Amino acid sequence: MGSSEALSCRLHGNHGGRDQVSYQTTQHIAAMDTNILFQKYTINEVKDTEKRVRSDIERKKEDLRQMVGERYRDLIEAADTIRQMKNSANNVGQAVSSMDKYCQQLQKNKKNHARENMEAAKKKEHDAFYSIAAEIKLLLDMPERIWSSLEADELLSASRLYLLSHHIMSSLHLDSPSPPPSAQSLLAFFPILSRQWSYISHFKVAILQNARNMLKKPDATEKATAEALCSIVLLEDTSPRQVFTEYLLAKTNTIQQLCHPGQQGGSIKAHVCGVVQLIVSTVRQMHAVFYSPEAGSFKEQACDQLLTTLHSVSGDGAASVYSLLEPELRNRPFAKHIPSSIAEFCPSLKTLANPVSQEHLQASCQQWITTCVETIHRGVGELLGYVSTIKGLVSIRDAVWDMLAQDGAGTEWGEVCQHILHREVQVWEEFLRPILLNRSQVIIESQCSSTAELSLQLVTNTLQELGQKNSTERTLMSEHNVAGYVWTEMSSDMPSRSSWFHNKTGEEMGGLAMKAKAFTPRVQSLCKKMDNKLESLLEDVSQYTSVTRHQQDISAGGDSSTDSPPFDKFADNVHLEKYLQNGCASCVTKLLECVSAELKSAREVLLNKTAVGISDSSSTIDKALFLARLCFGLVEICPNLQLCMMGKQLKDGAQDSARVLHKQGSWRGVSKMQGTMPPLDENSPWGKLRSQLFATADIGHRLWAEHTSGWLVDQFSSALRDSSPAALLMSATNWEEMEIQEETEAGKSVQSKIRLPAQASWYVQSMLFLLCREVNRVGGHALSRSIIHEVVQQTCAGVLTAYEALLQDSATLPQARALQLVFDLRYITNMLSARGPDSQAYRAQADRVMRLLEKIETHIDPFDLDVFTPHLSKALDRLTQRCSVMLGVTTSPDRHLAAGRPPGSTGQQEQHNVLPLPPPIPRFSLLPINTRTDFSRPRQSIQVPVPKVQVLPSLSSSVSRDVEESGRLPRAASPSSLYSRIGAFSTGWLSNIGQGNK
Repeated sequence: MGSSEALSCRLHGNHGGRDQVSYQTTQHIAAMDTNILFQKYTINEVKDTEKRVRSDIERKKEDLRQMVGERYRDLIEAADTIRQMKNSANNVGQAVSSMDKYCQQLQKNKKNHARENMEAAKKKEHDAFYSIAAEIKLLLDMPERIWSSLEADELLSASRLYLLSHHIMSSLHLDSPSPPPSAQSLLAFFPILSRQWSYISHFKVAILQNARNMLKKPDATEKATAEALCSIVLLEDTSPRQVFTEYLLAKTNTIQQLCHPGQQGGSIKAHVCGVVQLIVSTVRQMHAVFYSPEAGSFKEQACDQLLTTLHSVSGDGAASVYSLLEPELRNRPFAKHIPSSIAEFCPSLKTLANPVSQEHLQASCQQWITTCVETIHRGVGELLGYVSTIKGLVSIRDAVWDMLAQDGAGTEWGEVCQHILHREVQVWEEFLRPILLNRSQVIIESQCSSTAELSLQLVTNTLQELGQKNSTERTLMSEHNVAGYVWTEMSSDMPSRSSWFHNKTGEEMGGLAMKAKAFTPRVQSLCKKMDNKLESLLEDVSQYTSVTRHQQDISAGGDSSTDSPPFDKFADNVHLEKYLQNGCASCVTKLLECVSAELKSAREVLLNKTAVGISDSSSTIDKALFLARLCFGLVEICPNLQLCMMGKQLKDGAQDSARVLHKQGSWRGVSKMQGTMPPLDENSPWGKLRSQLFATADIGHRLWAEHTSGWLVDQFSSALRDSSPAALLMSATNWEEMEIQEETEAGKSVQSKIRLPAQASWYVQSMLFLLCREVNRVGGHALSRSIIHEVVQQTCAGVLTAYEALLQDSATLPQARALQLVFDLRYITNMLSARGPDSQAYRAQADRVMRLLEKIETHIDPFDLDVFTPHLSKALDRLTQRCSVMLGVTTSPDRHLAAGRPPGSTGQQEQHNVLPLPPPIPRFSLLPINTRTDFSRPRQSIQVPVPKVQVLPSLSSSVSRDVEESGRLPRAASPSSLYSRIGAFSTGWLSNIGQGNK
């Protein structure tokens, strides 16, 4: 402080006088406010003051530097020297103190050296004891840890812990047959050790069993499978090739267990999906666990996990087994005493772990796939035996499809299969499709067989009931008398909505449509039951072959997650349709065989009948007609039979039509459904089956026609040959008396009365009436025209044969009987003869009639015949017109239209009815006349346009369809009819004969 004050005084002393004034001025100016400064001084004065202040500052700085540099240098050097002397003295004092401490420590260490050596020896003994105790403690805790690993399915950890336990026992020399003395003493101190190893040794069997069970698990992951295989390799010291073979055997056994129906519970669908999932997962596991890729290939997906896992737990660089226990034992007191030989233990393999070669992998996998295909076909085939519907198979197929789609079988699946099999495995095509297709065929055949058995049983029962006499059941009465059923009014004939529409069909018309087709209640019931069975079968099959709306949306929208679907679910549609066609054809064939056998038996019964008469053979004829109507009904009122036989309709959506039929009634939608059908091919399965049904029905109808014409001709022949007076009186009719004018030789007119037959004989009328009654009884309006024509022609031919036999047996005939015979023969010819499909037979019959008339007319006086013929023709025309309606069922339509129609009326006005009508006769109202065409001809009413005519409310829609079948109405006049030929020929020819005789 003194030097600072001196320095300050010195500074003030040197410059005090000179700068006193300027200093004061400067201080004064510095204390002044800036505004006041510029107000008080001028700019120049302020600048001078600034220069003066700056120069003072610089000068004081220079003075200060000089003063410090010159005056105080010595003082600073002296102060530094004093400081250095002080530090040196302190260092010397500390060195002396340290030397004293070192001497004392040296003396102390010399005393403790012997004591430390003794303590080290004791510590070494304690460490050895503690390490043995730690190993024993670890060995005692090992069973619990192994059990914990087994319960957690950590098989590799359990195996490594077991091997560590074995290593501990080896380090303690407890596993040798003759342990050293140290081990013996150890066993003496710890007797539990002898039992502990025997307890731990059993874990090897448990670990191996769990590992093999893990291989059999269908849902085992790739990592768990690899660890299980590593456990087997470590415990049994086997090679990867050996465990690969064991792995394939385990998977084969698992598949066999899944395929066994009695081993496990659950649904069949779950079993099948489990098998498919096991196949897919096994292929992927084989690729991930055993496949060894080449260097630089397939790095995206982990492969050869077996060797990778083995290398991670054994060999150089592998983690020690103790690392599994270290997290848990870290805070345990004995953990620090575990020796390094235990802490650093790693299992080692006695054999070199070489990867499975690709050739062996491919051959083994292919053999395994082949074995699995055989096993699945056999086992799953047995499981599918419990599936009784196609719908069940569809659910299995869809479940497999969904599972494969979710599993992503298409994602890298082809590449995986190429690596291990050098081909892509088609899971659906190879494993399941054949057995599902085979089961579908069996189900369809079984359903068709049950349908055939039901139909045969119903047919047999009906035939047995028809064979019983005095049956009063209403449905059987309709089989005996179809006309009574047709003309009996029922509440079901017309529905409540009875408004007439030209397009009403099926059930909309009620029972009237069935009556128009002469389908009796028994035929309707049998056909409906069969149609219901086929409908259920068709709906069941359509579940397999149809695409739902949801599936259509998926197909239209696409699926971005996969490139393509797992498989084509509808690839078997063609096979299913073929199976359905064959099954239905077999069903109908069995029914036709039964019908044919019954018809053959009926023919034999009718041929062996000794008594002739309709009453004696009515039951046999009723059976034949029932079978014939049944054959027609299978075609007409079994629409699902046609759907089943037309396989393309399934693919094109006929199952929707079947559902419509199911909702609207089996017969209600027949016309609507048939409107969508393609043109019928006679060579198609349905065309052939339809022809067989029609042919079988014709056999039954011809059997009836032969029998009916036979017994009618027999009765007619008996009555014709009976020339007794009583028979003649019984058959005689009232002759018409008429006046005629004749011219004598003189030219005068003479009136005379003659009597001529105006009606046919009673046995002729009876024969025609019985024929019409029999035709009406069996439902003649629904019979084919060929059958009606056949029964009429057979009857006509038999009648002509009877006349020929009469003329041969009778040398002479009275003129009155000859006239009656001519009238009867011409009347029968008019009523029964018509141009049929065989024109040659028609001409032969016409010539035969002409010859008979010529022979009979030889018994009549020519002059009388010339007089009688015009009157006979008129009477014959009147009788024919009167009887043409009542007996019209046996007459061709052209005969009715030709009789009584005014000349020139044909074609003058449009026919306003869908059925031909007789000409207006005052005695009778207009009645419809049947124009049904031949059933044996293929009918394709849906292709023929319906004529635009006005339909009368009294007509049934079924007859309207018959007109559609015929295509057009018959023409009004037929100039080639037998009646017109005989009528025109006989009068002129007889007149010429009479003139010639004159």
